[in-house]
Amino acid sequence: MPGFVVPLSSRRARDARVAGGKGAGLARLLKSGFPVPAGFVITTAAFCEPLSEAAAQVGSQDLDPDPAALEAARRICLGWTVPDRLRRSVLGAYRRLGAGPVAVRSSLVGEDSGTASFAGQLDTVLGVDGESALLDAVRRVLASAFGDRLWAYMRQARAATGTPSPAPIPSSTPPSALSLAVVVQRLVPAVVSGVAFSVDPVTASPGAVIEACPGPGEDLVQGRVRPDRYRLDPRGELGDVVPDRPGAPLLGGPRVKELGALVRAVADSAEAPRDVEWAFDGQRFHILQARPISSIAGKPVYSRRMVSDMAPGVVKPLVWSAKYAPVIRNVFAPVFEEIAGPTGIDYAQMSARLHSRVYMNVTAFGDILRRIGLPPNFFYILARGDRADRRKLRPRLRTLPGLLRHVRFIRRESRIGRRVGPFIEARRAELDAFRAVDGAAQTPEALFDQFTRIQALHSRSQWYVILVSINMLVRSRALGRMIVRRWPGTDPRDVIKGYGRRMSLVPFEELKGLVEEARPLGPALLERMAGEEGFDPAAALSASEEGRELLRRFETFMGRFGYLSANGSDFSEPSWIENPLLIWRTVGRLALQPETAAPSTAASEARREEVLGLVRAGFGPVRRRFFDRLHASTVRYMDCRERVSLIMTEESYWMRRCLLALGARLVERGTIAAPDDVFFLFEDELGRVIGDPAEAAAAAGKIAARRDELERDAAFEPPETLCGGEMPRAVAGPAEDAPGSLSGIGASPGVVRGRARVVRDPVLAAGSLGQGDVLVVPFTDVGWLPVLAGVGGIVADTGGELSHTSIIAREYGIPAVVSVRDATRLIREGQTVTVDGAAGRVFLHPDEGL
Repeated sequence: MPGFVVPLSSRRARDARVAGGKGAGLARLLKSGFPVPAGFVITTAAFCEPLSEAAAQVGSQDLDPDPAALEAARRICLGWTVPDRLRRSVLGAYRRLGAGPVAVRSSLVGEDSGTASFAGQLDTVLGVDGESALLDAVRRVLASAFGDRLWAYMRQARAATGTPSPAPIPSSTPPSALSLAVVVQRLVPAVVSGVAFSVDPVTASPGAVIEACPGPGEDLVQGRVRPDRYRLDPRGELGDVVPDRPGAPLLGGPRVKELGALVRAVADSAEAPRDVEWAFDGQRFHILQARPISSIAGKPVYSRRMVSDMAPGVVKPLVWSAKYAPVIRNVFAPVFEEIAGPTGIDYAQMSARLHSRVYMNVTAFGDILRRIGLPPNFFYILARGDRADRRKLRPRLRTLPGLLRHVRFIRRESRIGRRVGPFIEARRAELDAFRAVDGAAQTPEALFDQFTRIQALHSRSQWYVILVSINMLVRSRALGRMIVRRWPGTDPRDVIKGYGRRMSLVPFEELKGLVEEARPLGPALLERMAGEEGFDPAAALSASEEGRELLRRFETFMGRFGYLSANGSDFSEPSWIENPLLIWRTVGRLALQPETAAPSTAASEARREEVLGLVRAGFGPVRRRFFDRLHASTVRYMDCRERVSLIMTEESYWMRRCLLALGARLVERGTIAAPDDVFFLFEDELGRVIGDPAEAAAAAGKIAARRDELERDAAFEPPETLCGGEMPRAVAGPAEDAPGSLSGIGASPGVVRGRARVVRDPVLAAGSLGQGDVLVVPFTDVGWLPVLAGVGGIVADTGGELSHTSIIAREYGIPAVVSVRDATRLIREGQTVTVDGAAGRVFLHPDEGL
């Protein structure tokens, strides 16, 4: 029977119809270079005769055959006489495998699918040694296809899914469709073995989950032992370790990280989450099986990873429906339709507001990106620059048209920077029309129309900011790779210091002017300014000429920058001009500090020039010219992004002004209780409330319910990733105790030890912040500049290397770590912490005081 036995390394073995699900999966892993034990496959064609004869005993009894019929089928398989030609082929392959015991494993067609894994449902025979024992093991595996365990599993799976049959066996004629191969592999002398998931199998959140037990792993798969359990964060750092036995766990930290990296590579190769069976022989790890994680396969995965900077916390209904949800329609839908062609996708399903947070449907995004030949985590790679997440671009014939359209799109939009200047000038002129409008004199209908016109302008700004940001990130990554290859010990971010937030730094430089103006006022008045609740600047400062001059300068400052807020993308947030106390506190706080304590960009700029000189000197004339052009274009796009971001913040301010005026008119009508109630209505509801008495009558109830909902949602932190949009019970309970250290992205080098000051809203920040404090924040925007000034270190829940927090920290030389998940929840107010900005670690000292 030539061809009925194929090496695991052969091309035919990668066909699931030939080698079954398990065998084909192992063959593909072996081809990709993963450590899979050598072996061969007895193909499905070899077992057609015995399976057909056994199936005849079962008949067409759906998935609930008579136990006696199943036993008769098993006896047929166990007594099967292997044909001579097949016997010679099997034993020849066994001899070529070399001396030593082998493992004989089932490989059912349809096994290891996304809907049914069949883990542990058929027999695996370990430690098989000798030709006669091998043939007996093959018969035993074959007979397990008619075991009670397998058929009960299929009945349960059918009942759970509601489908006729989740198995490879159609419910109409189950036995006759049964197709099975057998995999024979060299046995791994396992010291430790187990299973590992490339993502959390409950929540689908990033980070490997590993279970380990002593010796072979069959007892673990069968559920007969309790394993050691290890968790790795998305960057491969070891988190929780739960050993089943007293004393040291089975695997040390370095080995756990090594296994985590291997499992992650397996998932990356498959471009999908994977459940991996593994064994460790004391020297290296071996992959015994890899399949989809059936608990999450087929369900959309929602993640906050790519939107946490833009929308870091809870989001009110109007902000979601009028600001965040339209980004998909305004930007991504046109881009994807142009590159991929008509997709037939409902783009409204690509984002969601879950637990009052913004989530992206990364499953849908990944599917579209694959269509055009890009890795499904393309945007995350750009934003975070995480090389461990990088996947090779694999052009295929079916993706070639999309790639060609992609190239055309890139050629056009890579020059978008040339259009930013004219766009900004035109936009400022368009916004001038709204500055002259008196909201108090407008009807609700006119104000709603004005809001929608500003929103239409904002949609074009969203296009610019995203396309400009992608251009900036691509150039920044290319610049970084070019530097690191030539000077491995150099931080590529040093060459862009001083350029990152030049326009955002203008408000702070003007603020320092206010500080210098305030110093002569004396400590007594400055202390009131820095910390007194309800400080009245007009009453306190009008008594002296210095004070009156400061008031005039303050009014000029607010006239230029009063539109800024804690989150420029959220128009429900109050602006500086509505909270002048924040600025007065900052002026008083900084004026009380020594002049040398004021943050300065001089050191950053000097370091930039030093590194630029070093890097340029290391290149020849041609590469130096290319480097200069790449550096200049990176800086130009950083400036473009900043200019567009600021104009978007101003657009948000005018939307807020318009909506608050509209809210005031609805208060006068008796429709709502307060102007800011409008933020708790979705955009379409707000339009109906204005013109429909029935909708107006129902508005108060909706608003009250949504205020309560937002308050409840704000009280806990949902997972970064949700499978199917559902909240797992395991993560809905009380917060766990903080670990000894937290990991994130090193944003600005340096080590600082200080007192943690947890600030979720810059308006509520204490006036006593100083060099001995480490600011712990959810995120920062330009509106946080008054709070960032003069602190010793920064830790942020969100952010990447080129986020506002990172750039500001580097400009002023403040050690900082960003993207520290749940930092504002895990770090206590007043707790002593050490921030290592180069390593990206935050060390917690729970029982120490300063």
